[in-house]
Amino acid sequence: MVDDCEDNLLLMELLLQSDGYRVTSANSGTKGLLEVSKQCPDLIILDLMMPDISGLEMVWHLKNKYRSSSIPIILLTANSNLNIKDVRGVDAVCHKPFDVNNFLNKIKSLIDVSKKNLIFQN
Repeated sequence: MVDDCEDNLLLMELLLQSDGYRVTSANSGTKGLLEVSKQCPDLIILDLMMPDISGLEMVWHLKNKYRSSSIPIILLTANSNLNIKDVRGVDAVCHKPFDVNNFLNKIKSLIDVSKKNLIFQN
């Protein structure tokens, strides 16, 4: 989870941990890229607007690195005009505020599909 707002990070950590996920968080795009380089997460959740590296810039970096190119990415945004077809390399766009159940279902679905793809690639 990458978001420059500490409150959003804490809320997201609590939400995801209560649903059984292990969460690593970063409060900037730069720190997020460093965390991804240290470990290979099953899914990346990014805020769109961050001061150092935007969510869109992070997507570009993540998709152009070998280890992280296949990791599913959810982009969080308050911009209701942004759609999935407007963003290359993103697997889902969730608009804030979001429905918690739909959000958790999207996470589970993306992780399940990602793991199935890994099985078929071996």
